[in-house]
Amino acid sequence: MVLEAGIRNQRIDSMREVSGALPSGGVFVPFGNVVKRFSWAPDAAIEARRGIGSVDSLGFDTGPESHSCTVGYLLQGAQVVAATLLTGAADDDDFIQWTADKAGHEGNEITVTVVAGTADADGISVIDRDIRFETDATLTCDEAVALLNANTDVAALITCATTAATDAASFVQVAGIATLSAGESTPLAEAFNRDCDGQIEARTIVQRELHCDGGESDKGMRTYVVIEGAKPASARIPGDPGQAGPIEVEIIYTAEKGRQYELSQPSVATVLYVASTESGDNAATITVQDDDGTQEEIVVSGTGSVVFQSIDACELASELLGTLTVQEGTSAGATLAVIRGSNDYANAEGDLGIPVLPTSGSRTATLTGTYEKFLGDTVEYEGSDLAYDINSSELSVDNSVEALPRGQTRKQRIVEGNRVVQINATVMGENEYQTQVTRHLKADAGDIVWTMTNNVFSLWGAVLTDPGDKSVEEGAAYMQFDNTFTGTSITLA
Repeated sequence: MVLEAGIRNQRIDSMREVSGALPSGGVFVPFGNVVKRFSWAPDAAIEARRGIGSVDSLGFDTGPESHSCTVGYLLQGAQVVAATLLTGAADDDDFIQWTADKAGHEGNEITVTVVAGTADADGISVIDRDIRFETDATLTCDEAVALLNANTDVAALITCATTAATDAASFVQVAGIATLSAGESTPLAEAFNRDCDGQIEARTIVQRELHCDGGESDKGMRTYVVIEGAKPASARIPGDPGQAGPIEVEIIYTAEKGRQYELSQPSVATVLYVASTESGDNAATITVQDDDGTQEEIVVSGTGSVVFQSIDACELASELLGTLTVQEGTSAGATLAVIRGSNDYANAEGDLGIPVLPTSGSRTATLTGTYEKFLGDTVEYEGSDLAYDINSSELSVDNSVEALPRGQTRKQRIVEGNRVVQINATVMGENEYQTQVTRHLKADAGDIVWTMTNNVFSLWGAVLTDPGDKSVEEGAAYMQFDNTFTGTSITLA
C-alpha cells in the first residue's frame, strides 16, 4: 500500500477562468517549481435532522458547500507577465506589436483606436484604458511607434515594441488598430490586482498525486483534487533577511466547488468503455486524455476506439444524473475512474471530472526565472530607507471575500469586497521609534517601494496605521518594534 503523503510525486497547477470556464487557449501553469504545501478544506454544511420523540438524530442533510484552499510556494521570476498582440493593417500584412508590461491590466483589454482630429503635443491621448492617436486616420508603422513611445501616459500602460512590417512605409489603417488583451497573469499578481470593475480573477486549481503502485489493476493510481471558481481571499509575501532560502509566499483561496478523484491506470494498453447508472445519461460525452496529451471523446454508454496506455484526465461535457464509470475495454473490465452525478448529491449538480487540456491550450511543466530572496532587497519610503534596520517585512492583501448561498446549487457565489493592502515591518534604529510615531500621529502618507530581483511592489499613499509599542526591558541590548503601513493602492512591475 502506498500512503498519501507529501513525498509522493506531486503536480499542482492552475488556469485562469473566463466567465467560469477554462478558455480554449488557456495554459495550466505551476504556482512555482518548489511548492511547500497544499491544503484543501471542504465543508458540506452537514446538519443533523432531529425531532421530538428521540434523543438521537434521525438523519443528516447537506447545505451550501464551503471550500478553502491554501498554496505555499517559493517566489520565482516576474509576477507581471507580458502579452502581445500583432495587429495587422486591413489590406496587407503590416503590423505593430504592443506589449502589456504594467500591472493593473492583467485580464483586461486595452483598446487602441485611431481618430481623426488635431494632434496634441504628443499626438496621442489616454482616456481610461483607451489609447487614442489624435492624428490622421492613417499613419505609418514608424509614426505610430513614435507616438506611443513619446507619450508618458501610454508608457505607464504599455510598451510599444519595434515595428515589424513587411513595408514599414505603408499605412496602418484605422481598421488595423484593434484590441490588446494582456496575457495570463500569475496567481500572486491576481491576488493583489483588481480589474476595472474591482473584481478578482478566478482560477481552477488541480492537484495530482501519483502512485506508481496500487489501483484496480495494480499498475498505479493517481489522486486528484480539483478546485473550481477559486478567488484569492488573501495573500502574503514575507521577507526575512536571516533566511538563507527564497521567499515563501502564501495564497489562500475561497472557491465555489472542490472535488477529489481517483484514476487507476490500465493493466494493459486498452480502449475504454464508459457507462452511467442512469439510462437518461446515454448520449452524453466524456473526453479522456493520456500522459502524451492524446484525447478521445467517448459517448455514454459506449466504447472508444483509441488505445490508452495511461489516463491523466477525464472530463464530462455536461453534468449527469447517474454515476459514470470508465472501464477497461468492456462493461466487465476493471473500473478506472468514477464521476458522480447529481443523484449522489441530493439532486444538486453533478461532477464534471478532471479537466483535460482545452482545445488549443497547453501545460507549462516548469517556470523560468531566478528565485527571490529578501536579503539584498530594498524597502524604501519616499525614496529613502524605510528604517535604519529592517529585521523582517511582510506585504499582504485581504480581499474581503465572502461566500453567499444561492438557489438551485450547492455552489456559493464568491464575492470580493474592499481590498486592504499592508506592509508589516519589524524595525530598529537609534531614534527609529520617534521617527515612526511622528509619521503615525501626523498620518503622513508616503509611497513604499519593495524592490526585488525580478519584481517591484509599490504601495502608494501608505499611512502608518499601527506603530507598535515602545517596550524596553531590563537587560535588553536593543529594541525592536512592529510597524503596519496601510496603502491606498498597489502596483506590481
